[in-house]
Amino acid sequence: MAASIDDFEFLESEDYYAFLNVDREATPEQISNSFRRLSKLFHPDKHADKDAKASALELFNKLQEIYEVLSDPHKRAVYDTLGVKGLETYGKEVVLRSRTPQEIREEYQRLLQLEEERRMQNSVNPKGSLRIHIDATNIFEGYSVDPDETLLPKIDIKSMSIMQSVEAPITHNNTVELQGMLGVENGYGNGSVNVLWRRLTGIHGWWQCQLAVGSPQPSAFSLTHFRTLTTRCHMTASGIVRVLPRGLDFSTNSMLSYQLDRSLVGRIHLNIRPWRRHLSVMKTELVWQNPNNHLEFSLQLSMSNTNIACVYVRKFLEDDAKFKVVARLGVYSSIFEYGIAKKISKYSVLEAYVSVGVPSGVMLKIKLHRGNQDFHFPIQLSDEILPKAIFYGTVVPLVTYFVVKKLIVDPFVQKEKEEDTDKKKEKYADLIAEKRRQAQSAVELMKETVERIREEEERKGGLIIVRAVYGKIISTDSGDFNESQCIDANIPLQVMVKNSSLILPETKSKSEIPGFYDPCMGEEKHLYIRYKFQRKLHEVTIADKEPIRLPLAKHIIRNNTSENS
Repeated sequence: MAASIDDFEFLESEDYYAFLNVDREATPEQISNSFRRLSKLFHPDKHADKDAKASALELFNKLQEIYEVLSDPHKRAVYDTLGVKGLETYGKEVVLRSRTPQEIREEYQRLLQLEEERRMQNSVNPKGSLRIHIDATNIFEGYSVDPDETLLPKIDIKSMSIMQSVEAPITHNNTVELQGMLGVENGYGNGSVNVLWRRLTGIHGWWQCQLAVGSPQPSAFSLTHFRTLTTRCHMTASGIVRVLPRGLDFSTNSMLSYQLDRSLVGRIHLNIRPWRRHLSVMKTELVWQNPNNHLEFSLQLSMSNTNIACVYVRKFLEDDAKFKVVARLGVYSSIFEYGIAKKISKYSVLEAYVSVGVPSGVMLKIKLHRGNQDFHFPIQLSDEILPKAIFYGTVVPLVTYFVVKKLIVDPFVQKEKEEDTDKKKEKYADLIAEKRRQAQSAVELMKETVERIREEEERKGGLIIVRAVYGKIISTDSGDFNESQCIDANIPLQVMVKNSSLILPETKSKSEIPGFYDPCMGEEKHLYIRYKFQRKLHEVTIADKEPIRLPLAKHIIRNNTSENS
């Protein structure tokens, strides 16, 4: 079950644009035209029957309320930003249900509390990271077995470190950041404290001072400046003074970046260490990227580490995933790395990479990013390049991920969603019934108009809706639908046909269209349409939020185009 909590949010809200069948960017003229068209359909004076007149009055009042919001620029802006609840909170007249003064006060206090928490979070901006380096080389490099030792491979933790940072804005342009790090490696502890001050000097630059004290890294003081030179070019320059046992060490870092074209950026990095020249580095980079791809080439020149590198990242936006490959060839070391990153929840990203290099060996890098917290688990599989280490380092994480996801996570999440859906269905039972009643009333009011539209379209061989089903569609073959979780959408669609065409913009949910309601709350929904145009049968299945444009030639049923099918 593809549950969606948004379905229940729609119950207390409304998609005004879907009700008027206009795009969210619709002009005032388009909104007025749609209002006039629906007014002819729902105006009470158009219906003689007493029950029909009462239903029409209810829908017409709703139509007027919606039009009042969308025709007023201020109310429309509030609705676009905050929805119907925003209109209620800000005291607008357009509400679907009245609120008591106590409810309004409680809602206002809740919003104030959320805003205060958001401001505090943004002000402090806490960040943290945990890094655990694991040595698992004994699994693949065990050469002998001591009878007195266990047969299980020995796995050691080589090092562990934890870092935390918080910010403290002093003024609008000045911020102080405090960073702390504690670690242990091979039984020896270490730690450091960094104090950083950053000052904005306008929209074109900033200055930053940093003082670091601790071990094993030497104490250091740095001064950094960033400056935007032109709309295409910016630079960063810094000077660093380190306190070494034999005296002071000074170095400078600089970077110049230039936007060569829309997708291509060039950078030059220069690190000069006058008193330790073998550590000086010059590096050039070319970076090309578009929404789905990232490609980077770099050349680094140094007495200690000259190399050429290439990085490619392929983004799969629909799956919230990306694939990354890194190749680096150097004089003293080379490395090839590949792996994937996958968004596993709204705020969490899981990454896994296999690194194969000389002399680094084979390493599996697992990373978990959760909000502002990072967890790194580099696992050394072998000190040499071993095929079995590469194979298991690649296969085991993938198999583990899918097994855990399919056997543990997915069933648990599905059960939670089902329970939550059942609770919400019970909570909103009256509101769901009211939505269903309104939709059925709208369909009854549409029937007379639909007959006229259908006769006109039949006469000229135009667009005739043969069958339309909305809800949880099992299969589109042979009309295989779950009747209890679908509704007949024939009449609501036919009434919107104009000049032998049907155009519906993208919506939050088609259950907001007049004559529609949600027959399967929390389930993934589709709209199946079988229609005739120029006396040829067509059919299409459309996702709940996708726009509709009929007729289209690609919808033709090739094996059955007869009029009487």
